[in-house]
Amino acid sequence: MKLKKILSTIIWPIIFIIGQFIIEYLFVAFYNYKNMKIYKTTFNDFSDIDIINTNFYKYDLNNYLNSKALVISILIFIIYGSIFYLVYRKYIKKSKFKFNDIIKIVMLAFIIATFYNAFIYLINNVVHISDNYNISDIPIIIQIISSGLIGPIVEELLFRGIVYNKLKGIFTLNKAKFYTSILFALMHFPNIVTVIYTFFLSLIFIYLYDKYKTLKAPIIFHIVINITSIIMVYILLFNNMILNSLIIIISLVSLILESTRKL
Repeated sequence: MKLKKILSTIIWPIIFIIGQFIIEYLFVAFYNYKNMKIYKTTFNDFSDIDIINTNFYKYDLNNYLNSKALVISILIFIIYGSIFYLVYRKYIKKSKFKFNDIIKIVMLAFIIATFYNAFIYLINNVVHISDNYNISDIPIIIQIISSGLIGPIVEELLFRGIVYNKLKGIFTLNKAKFYTSILFALMHFPNIVTVIYTFFLSLIFIYLYDKYKTLKAPIIFHIVINITSIIMVYILLFNNMILNSLIIIISLVSLILESTRKL
């Protein structure tokens, strides 16, 4: 019975991963349908597999998917955001979530994301540990909408809204927090630095959800974390050592001061 409950919980992230793959695959299939004849004219002696393996095809396909990034994100939001919300609805409780709470959450999220990105970027210049610090081909406004807004809402509905609430009915509270955070972190595999970072972020998301009894708290925190991280990439890539060092020092001091206050 316990195994059945665990499997019925784990299935939700699996459905989400498969669903994302299917949506992207449909866009790839549509691209191939529209363009494969053109490729065959260009590469007369190439089979479909040979064409797919060319750098020319991969480059064009990547550009196409980047141009459709917002559409893909909106589809994911409409389909899975709706499904996850319908499942999460039974866990909704009354909450007294005030404007002052939002300000505190925004400030802490901004400080954590700023310090983390500046620190990891500094290390990355010495020892390569992350591929996150490259300018994306996707326009920044689309990154902010898809990864900064849509992503956090869907992920919070899934992991804190569904997975965490279901695991609380199977395990002790601490185990539910741990397993939820493990699952959330694994979604950001294979970069081990990001996996560790997202594991601890998940613990903060859960803390906020438990404290304020509403998903609004971790959603806001998650949104600020993601948007700050997106913007920080562009700031850090100026490669101004003085500026980057100041960012680390100021954010670290701010983080220490903020940690002494209660959320």
